[in-house]
Amino acid sequence: MDKVLHNVNVFDRYTKEYMDKFMEVTLYKDTFAYLLEKLPPGAAVLELGCGPGNIVKYLSTQRPDLKFLGIDLAPQMIRAAKKQNPGAAFRRLDIRHAGQIKGPFSAVLAPFCIPYLSYHDLVRLFTDLGHLVAEGGLVYLSCMEGAKGKQGFEKTSFTAGSELYISYYRREDMERLLQEKGFEIKGFYTKDYPETDGSITVDLFYIAKKR
Repeated sequence: MDKVLHNVNVFDRYTKEYMDKFMEVTLYKDTFAYLLEKLPPGAAVLELGCGPGNIVKYLSTQRPDLKFLGIDLAPQMIRAAKKQNPGAAFRRLDIRHAGQIKGPFSAVLAPFCIPYLSYHDLVRLFTDLGHLVAEGGLVYLSCMEGAKGKQGFEKTSFTAGSELYISYYRREDMERLLQEKGFEIKGFYTKDYPETDGSITVDLFYIAKKR
């Protein structure tokens, strides 16, 4: 079973529920501050796994000059993103095939899609980032912190009885991949996210510049 496609089908089925819970992103506004400050006027920005366009909507309200392209594989998410952001462009595309996109971009964002990628797919994504990001450009990435190899099907707060296949990553592995692909870390943040079972998941956020 292709676990990415399983997750895509779940997100497609629960787009409304996802929007009800996650459309508001001001919790993460401190992690976006460096991007908003450093991007040049009219910069081209690519978002991988854009969902319903919640990140694009927030960033475009802060910087209306930015030009956005978002990709996602869930049809309902793409429809929602277009409705939320009529001034931005969106395409249905698997982020595992992001290398097909013509760049470069001043920034490439992967805010909330890495937990749904295997380690093999993550390495491939980092290789694609090297081609997609312009010299001196920025990447914005986030993942869920956990022990090496921690992965599996989990219930979530918005998908009722359906489960998502989630992969966790160590801080040292994320930082090693960034450095190996020629990125210099400019910002690092952590956020504690309370799960429905009472546990806490630590989300890691990176902003890095292409050397």
